[in-house]
Amino acid sequence: MTPQDGPSAFTRGEFRRVFAAKYAVLLRALFDPALKKSVLTDPATIERVLADYRARAPVAAPAPGGSDFPKHIWMLWQQGWDQAPPIVELSARSWRDGNPGWQLHLIDERSLPEHATGYARIAAPRASRQARANLARLSLLAEHGGVWVDSSLYCARPLDDWLPALAAAGLFVFSWPRPYRPLESWFIAAAHPSPPIETWLRVATDYWRGFARPHHYFWMEYLFEALTRHDPTISRAWELMPKLSALGPLLVNANAFDRDAPAAVFEAVRDRVVPVHKLKHKWQRLGDIAGTPLGALTGLERL
Repeated sequence: MTPQDGPSAFTRGEFRRVFAAKYAVLLRALFDPALKKSVLTDPATIERVLADYRARAPVAAPAPGGSDFPKHIWMLWQQGWDQAPPIVELSARSWRDGNPGWQLHLIDERSLPEHATGYARIAAPRASRQARANLARLSLLAEHGGVWVDSSLYCARPLDDWLPALAAAGLFVFSWPRPYRPLESWFIAAAHPSPPIETWLRVATDYWRGFARPHHYFWMEYLFEALTRHDPTISRAWELMPKLSALGPLLVNANAFDRDAPAAVFEAVRDRVVPVHKLKHKWQRLGDIAGTPLGALTGLERL
């Protein structure tokens, strides 16, 4: 398939070839040191990751598309927000309190079709909860634009402080969490309308028409990667988008309860060097977290 063929050219066979090629890379990663994942408890690695963030000090910039960039924040807890665990509640509060000029939408599986009318038309009856959440984020952004944040993503700095400069081309995701995976989808900022998001959603919808189960947990990210090679809209958006490492938001996660974590982790939290942090919703009834990176981030002594 060539870029001129466009996203509609993905057949079942071509989808299979995308994932066959990716599996070959993942297999090679087991043995190739160049493809090993970063150790985020290692002081040298932490300093390397944070250096890029420090170099990107907040720069005043107009919002993408001027005032047309929608100030919506989308969060989904499929079971219902009355069932949300403490970390999820804490994360939602961080977005509400940190972004008073934005509209925070706390939605669940039942209310989702009210906000994303196209979501109900996606044929994925056997999709897992995670796969449905992937389809939901693309549906919401395609219909409204704004910012999707996972339910366990914690806001450390207001969006208006840092996002405009990074999303000036109309799309922003954190990049390269692994040498073989170019992006994360737990934070996606998109203008409206957004041709890259619309293309990504269209291909994801086609994918689920052809398969009852995904080929990989990161199926959506790997489809985007394939589109950077085959679709000119996605390719151009990816080329224009500044690259900021997805490892920064994972530093607290990797050192969450270590009171002896490298000093750089505590300093980054204190100085809000990293604007968002990916936590884990399964952290419940943790007890004393005073003196830990998680405690420093949240300001809590107990959870």
